[in-house]
This record gives sequence, C-alpha cells and structure tokens, in this order.
Amino acid sequence: MITGDIPASTKARMSNEELAKAAIEEESALDTLAAYYPEKVHGYVYRELLQNTLKKDCIEALLVSYADKMDAICESLHEVLAGNFLLLRSFMFYINTLTLFPAKFPELKEFLKNKESSWTNLMNTTYPYEVKQSRFTELNKPHTSSSVAFETDFLFYNAWKKLILKRNPEEGIDWLAKQKEFFIKP
Repeated sequence: MITGDIPASTKARMSNEELAKAAIEEESALDTLAAYYPEKVHGYVYRELLQNTLKKDCIEALLVSYADKMDAICESLHEVLAGNFLLLRSFMFYINTLTLFPAKFPELKEFLKNKESSWTNLMNTTYPYEVKQSRFTELNKPHTSSSVAFETDFLFYNAWKKLILKRNPEEGIDWLAKQKEFFIKP
C-alpha cells in the first residue's frame, strides 16, 4: 500500500542491492501504514502484525504468505485460461515457489502434508490423461459470467473461484470476469 507491490517473480530477478533497498523501504513503510489504523485491531498490536508478516516469524504470517502465493497462482491460472498466456510464466513461478515452502518454512510441513485439501495438494489434482480438450471450449477467450462458473480439472483453482463467489456473488462474478492483466510490448 505504501511502497507498491513488487511481484515475487520480479524480486527473483533483482540484485542483492535492489533487494536490500526494497527491504529497507518495506520496513520503513510499516510505521507509515500502522499510523493509518488504530494501535490495536481485535486485541492485536497492528504494527506487530505487520512486522510478523514482513519477517515471517510466526505460523500465522507463514500461512498468510502461503495464501498470498496460492492467490497469485490462481489469479495467474485464471488469466491463462482466458487466453492471456503471458501469465503462464507467473503461474509456473508460483507453483515452483510453493514447492519450496516445506524446506524454507519447516513449521508448515504438517499443514502441507494434507493430501485431502485442494489448497495443499497442488501437484496431484490434475491428471493430464483425464483432461479432455472438449471440456475447455469455453476457455481461451476473455472470461464471462458463464465461463467463471465452469469447473476445471484444477481443484485448487475451482476452490479459489468458489471462495471469491461465496463472499459476494455479484461482485465476485464481476471481479472474475473482468480482465486485469494487460501487457504492452516494450
């Protein structure tokens, strides 16, 4: 909100100096952001929550980070399924990022072992030999209110759409049907 969102794929290409500068900017932005809100939110010191999120030093912050990456995966896949293939690289980047989570954040290993959840069992939810091209004829073009309701073979993506639509069906359909990522050739 203060520094702007730097996509993880961009951070992955940044030099150590650029990363250090971004970290300093994020750290200093905490005070600015915390000043906009009450000191305590639902009994928690808001600045401390921001600090936890930045440092990823508690299980809650790790789960928020995981959810953020899942959201990025689903947003990227959503764009790819609408024919915006430039987001395929982003989708692949975030899938790879999540495969590193158990080693990078051992505190989440038990959570990530759950093979029953479409949120944690990403690699085994789609079997290529079961995917029928004829089932995807509504896709590869901009989303509509009917294509948003289409069930895919990606269980995590279906769950993501349902979550968005459950919160506010009318706004959710509008949000899912509206193209957000536009690319201009350099």
